[in-house]
Amino acid sequence: MKKKLLPLAMLAGLAGAAGTAQAVYINSDGVGETLIYPFYSVEEGQNTYINITNTTEYYKAVKVRFLEGQNSAEVLDFNLYLSPEDVWTGAIVPVEGGGAKVITRDNSCTVPWIPRPNEENEVDGVNFRTFEFTGDGGDQTVARTQEGYVEIIEMGVILDADVQDEIQHDASGMPGDCDGLRARWLTAGVTPSSSSLNFENPSDVTGTGFWLAPNDPNVGFADQADQDSEYSLGGLYGYGVLINPAEGSGSAYNAVALDQFFGAAVVDSAYLPQHTNPGTTLPSLGSAYEVAQVIDGNTIVDELMVNGWDAVSAVFMHDTLSNDFVLDAAVSADTDWVITMPTKRFYVNQGDTDGDANPALPPFTNPWSAGQACEVVGIEAWDREEAVTELTGDIDFSPRPPAGEGPDPSSICSEVNVLTFGDASAVHPSSRIQYGMPELGFENGWVRLTFSNDTVGERELESDSGVIFQGLPVTGFAVQKFINGAMEGGTLANYAWLVQHNYTRDISSAP
Repeated sequence: MKKKLLPLAMLAGLAGAAGTAQAVYINSDGVGETLIYPFYSVEEGQNTYINITNTTEYYKAVKVRFLEGQNSAEVLDFNLYLSPEDVWTGAIVPVEGGGAKVITRDNSCTVPWIPRPNEENEVDGVNFRTFEFTGDGGDQTVARTQEGYVEIIEMGVILDADVQDEIQHDASGMPGDCDGLRARWLTAGVTPSSSSLNFENPSDVTGTGFWLAPNDPNVGFADQADQDSEYSLGGLYGYGVLINPAEGSGSAYNAVALDQFFGAAVVDSAYLPQHTNPGTTLPSLGSAYEVAQVIDGNTIVDELMVNGWDAVSAVFMHDTLSNDFVLDAAVSADTDWVITMPTKRFYVNQGDTDGDANPALPPFTNPWSAGQACEVVGIEAWDREEAVTELTGDIDFSPRPPAGEGPDPSSICSEVNVLTFGDASAVHPSSRIQYGMPELGFENGWVRLTFSNDTVGERELESDSGVIFQGLPVTGFAVQKFINGAMEGGTLANYAWLVQHNYTRDISSAP
C-alpha cells in the first residue's frame, strides 16, 4: 500500500498535496472536474436549484446528467458550454400530473436548447424521461423521476477560436451564437424542422457536423499547441438548494468535487477527450482514471484500481457515517439523512435488466432485483448526555412507510436513501427511497451507521496491489427542520439547515 506519512503540521495543506498526484480524489477545497450533487427532489411541491461555476480562464464542455434515486437510471442529460468565469443556473421543478423537469433562465449555451416561455413557444423546460428504467423491476411511473441526484462531468476544453466566439458572452450577457454551436452536432447540410425544440431558432440552422467525428482535435485537455501547458481541466464548483415554498423553508449544500478525474499525467498518452454528443450515457463515473487517492488519518493512500468505477468508489468508501438528529417537540423538529451511493449502479446491475442473472460485484452484496438492491447497515445511537442505544437484528432499519412487500429490516435498498427520524420528515421523500429510523429512546442526539461487514470478502473493494477498502461508497448530508408556524401578519417562521455527514475509513493490506 502506497502510504505517505505526513507530519501533523502539514495536514492543513493536504488538499494541495493531493492535487499534485495523478489520481482521482475528493478535493476538500471544493473545485474539480466532476461534481456530485447528492440529492434533488420535487416531492410535495419542493424545487431544487442547481448552480455550476467555472472559475478558470478556459472554455469548458460539460456533461450535465440527472439520475433518479431508486437505481440511478439516467432521466435526462445535455451538454453545457461554459465561457471563462461563467456560471450556469437551473432548477428542477414538478410537472403537472407527475414527474419533474429542468428549467433555466440562464444564457449559457446548452445542447440541445432548453426551451423557456416566450411569444413563439410556451414550452418551459424539458421533462425528465423514463426510458432508462423501463422494465427494470422498479417503479415504472414518471413519479420515479421526482427525486434523485446530479452528476456534472467536464468533458474537455474548447480550443477552436470560432467555437469560443460562439460560447463567449457579449456586453449584454448573451453568447455569440448558441444555435451555431448546436449545429456542430447536426449532420452537415441538414436543416431541423421549424417545430424542433432542439434549437432556439431552428429555421436559421443548418448542420455542419463539426463535432460528429470521433476524438475531435478541437476539444482537448490542454492547449495542445503548447506541450508545456498546464493541465486545464478542473476549476468547477457547484451547489444545490432544496426549496420548500409551501413550508417557507430551504437548505443548501455544496456539490462534492472530484479532481484529477482523468489523471493529469496520462491525458496526452492514454486518455482522449471525452466530448460526447448529447443524449449519451458517456462519459460516466466509470470513465475516471484508474488510480484513486484518499486521505486516511495522517496519510495519503494512492492505489491503482481495476477500473474507473472502482477508483471513484474508493474515494467515497467509508466504514462508518455519523451525524446528529434533532426531534425536539417544542419546535416541531424533524431530521432526515440523505445517503447517496453514486457508483452503486455499476456493481448491482451486472445481470439482466431485473438484476437476477449475476451477483453483485464487491463491495456490494446484493444485485438489483424486483426494484431493490439491499445492504444491511449497523446502527448505534447516543443522546446528548452519552446514553447509548445499540440496535441489532430485526429492530434495525425498516421501510418507511411500512409496505406489504418491502426490504428486510436493517437494510437500505436504493441509490439515494433518505432516513427519517420520528414521524414527520424534513425533505418529504417518497416511499421509494424512504427508510424509517427505529425508536431511539431520546429526542436529540447522534447516530453512527456501520457499513463494514464481519464476513471475510464482503463489503470490500480491493486495489490492484491487494489493498482493501472496507465499507460502502457513500456521500450525503442531514437536513434538520424547525416549524414555528406563522408569526403575526402571516409570515412563516420555519427554518431548515443542512449538516454534512462525518466519516471514518478502514484501509488495510490484504491478509
